[in-house]
Amino acid sequence: MIVITGATGTVGSRVASQLAAAGHGFRALARDPSKASSALGPGAEVAVGDLARPETLDGALDGAKRLFLLSPNVPADERRELVTNAITAAKRAGVERIVYLSVAARGREPEQAYGRIHQDAERRIEESGCAWTHLRPIAFMSNLLYSLDSIKAENAFYLPTGDGKMSAIDPDDIAAVAAKALVEDGHEGKRFVLTGPQALSHADQAEQLSAVLGRNVSYVDVPEAAAREAMLEARMAPETAEDLLEFYALIKAGERALISPDFERVMSREPRTFATYIEQNAGVFK
Repeated sequence: MIVITGATGTVGSRVASQLAAAGHGFRALARDPSKASSALGPGAEVAVGDLARPETLDGALDGAKRLFLLSPNVPADERRELVTNAITAAKRAGVERIVYLSVAARGREPEQAYGRIHQDAERRIEESGCAWTHLRPIAFMSNLLYSLDSIKAENAFYLPTGDGKMSAIDPDDIAAVAAKALVEDGHEGKRFVLTGPQALSHADQAEQLSAVLGRNVSYVDVPEAAAREAMLEARMAPETAEDLLEFYALIKAGERALISPDFERVMSREPRTFATYIEQNAGVFK
């Protein structure tokens, strides 16, 4: 039995879909089972479970041998508690393998808040006694959806990344590696850095988006202070805003441009290009 956390989210829903398509059963852990059942479709097994309420996890993980674990985008202390609750419950339930959605970091020490949070979780999973596989995407192609409103209304999006490039990966490709690590042996003890096949700037993305949509979409580089002000006006938590600005600064500095061979080694094919991602999701941006 495979249990999926975040089964209605960007990556978790795709893991569920790919497992189902390959004929593998799974159980989705959800705070709102009716919402999860609606999202996942008829026949999906859904169990009530909330990482913030440890008492709900034993039943949800009963009989589970594999766990796809991701942590919600909440402040660091809260995220640490949620991951700890999940690991503790997994050990108690006899889970044998945890596939964890982490994030790529630079070198041995994480250089930014997201890296610090996730590498702390990685260490605790490794100390749990469960077999593990860590998935470390460098960035999601779907992050462009955060700018969807301005793309639709103004044919523009605004970010403080200059001409920095990043090798973002399609979430479907992340899910493909996750599904493989959940059902196949041989991926235990591995840390996979997951990237797309190209490093593109946001200006490059705007050009490719324009070509697919048939209208001109522009990327506008904005100062960090302006980006911070916009985030806070949108009622983003100050801590979250600072973490995100730190990530954007890494892109601007060229720290998110590496190309990793890990995806191709696992999947025996190249990851999808950004142009393919846009072609497959063009309707969302129109």
